[in-house]
Amino acid sequence: MSSPNPPSVDTKADHQAAILAKKTNPSTGQRIDIDPAIIAGHTFIQATALGGSLWCQTAKIETTFSPSISPERNNDDNDPTKLQPQTSANSVPATAYFFLKTARGPIAKKMFTGEFAGMTALREALPEFAPKPIAFAQLHKSTTGTSPTGKFAFGVTTCNGNIEQLVDWEERWDVFFAKGLRWMVDLHSKITGVSTNENDDLKTAVEKLCKVVIPHLLSPDRLKDSIFTGQQKIKPCLVHGDLWIGNTGTMCNTADTGGEPVIFDPAAFYAHNEYELGNWVPERCGFGGGLRGGEFVREYERLYPPQCRGTEGGV
Repeated sequence: MSSPNPPSVDTKADHQAAILAKKTNPSTGQRIDIDPAIIAGHTFIQATALGGSLWCQTAKIETTFSPSISPERNNDDNDPTKLQPQTSANSVPATAYFFLKTARGPIAKKMFTGEFAGMTALREALPEFAPKPIAFAQLHKSTTGTSPTGKFAFGVTTCNGNIEQLVDWEERWDVFFAKGLRWMVDLHSKITGVSTNENDDLKTAVEKLCKVVIPHLLSPDRLKDSIFTGQQKIKPCLVHGDLWIGNTGTMCNTADTGGEPVIFDPAAFYAHNEYELGNWVPERCGFGGGLRGGEFVREYERLYPPQCRGTEGGV
């Protein structure tokens, strides 16, 4: 199988934009200037910085609005800032808060287009955006078989951080997974300037992983003839794609009831449901750590037992 073309991103320009963003990000709580008309139908009060990363800056926007306009309502799928009036008998002004995320560089538009599409799909599947294992088990179960093409991937390019993901539709999970791995290796080669052809050890490892290990574990023939239990056909479901503790939070207005969990910054696509658990393994990601250990993984598997598991210890 030939390797896909490496991502068509301007890595030098993105790196320069990242350095600029890190140098110019305002401190948390500092007031920032934005277009006061950014939220249609709302009166702008202020915007304050919430922090940033190498490629993004975030802020909290405070507004007031007439309750005849619902801040939860969005009738324009192409513009999340356009809120349409809804009928209400209450006319007392109310306060509403919005989360703003911005980025610089050539990748910014593609990154946010993918993130908006991913968040929209996740919210439609599970409006609570709950990161509890029970919620993600429900998300994965409820979206299994709902891929619009019946295949693995996504309808628009999504990004893991500021890195484009390969989202070309594939019928087989093993093929999609292997192509995605090669995509990342090619991107690494483009950034470092070191081709896999110049690194024999890396080239050998990638070829063995893609041509031997992945088909051995995930190919339809392997699953059909194996001693695996549960469903023998891997079906695509919607995953967050970059779920670690830094992409989760709690609603501050629900603190009295323990804090209602929310998730954000998705790298969504249709995948094997257990793909989501990969980020739960490293201890640094905040979900307990350990391949089969950790409270989150154990609870998830209690609610959504592994589809395919044999002597190798899982997919």
